[in-house]
Amino acid sequence: GAGTPGLILTGVVFALLAAVVRVTSLWISKTFDMPAFLLSILEIFIFLLFLRLSPFARIHAAEHKTINAIERGLPLTLEAVKTQSSIHNRCGTNIFVFVLGIFTILFLSTTLIDEKHVFLKFIFLLTGFLIVMTYWKKFGNLVQKYFTTAEPGEWELKSGIQAGEELLMLHKRDVKHVYPTFITRVWNMGFIQLGLSFFLVMWFLEKYMLHFF
Repeated sequence: GAGTPGLILTGVVFALLAAVVRVTSLWISKTFDMPAFLLSILEIFIFLLFLRLSPFARIHAAEHKTINAIERGLPLTLEAVKTQSSIHNRCGTNIFVFVLGIFTILFLSTTLIDEKHVFLKFIFLLTGFLIVMTYWKKFGNLVQKYFTTAEPGEWELKSGIQAGEELLMLHKRDVKHVYPTFITRVWNMGFIQLGLSFFLVMWFLEKYMLHFF
């Protein structure tokens, strides 16, 4: 799979994409009178739409198809991998949807319900959290299907197959089958490298460039 430089570069690209979305939303907010909450939803939608139209979505789908083939014991051939689903339950998109759902419920509870109505706020939070806890994977899979993945071409599929073959080779070489530590597993997920590069670039853009818009 992608090494640390690739994950850092992905974070940088995502930050530049988010900056374009921010500039677009600022123009919309100046042109139309739109509440801040709706503007935030629009920013997320535009960002996901840009992802769908980018090469990332096709590469992402190829990775999912490859790992689905591996987990089903299928050979990593172009024909076998191509028939697999581009959706995977352990995708980071699902985690993103879960976190976004929690923050949305918290935000709505503070903006829509007065602090004096404690019981009403409790019922709202309880119901919202139950919905998120129950359906976050289903919502995440829908976001994967329509936004963060797209049908890959032959080049993306071959790239995904190559990454899958490298992972299987590393697994075969690990004759001791040493189980990775929690820190190693978290690092290998790539969220730290991607997230740090994303927020550092966004901080730089916000501080030195985006204020001009």
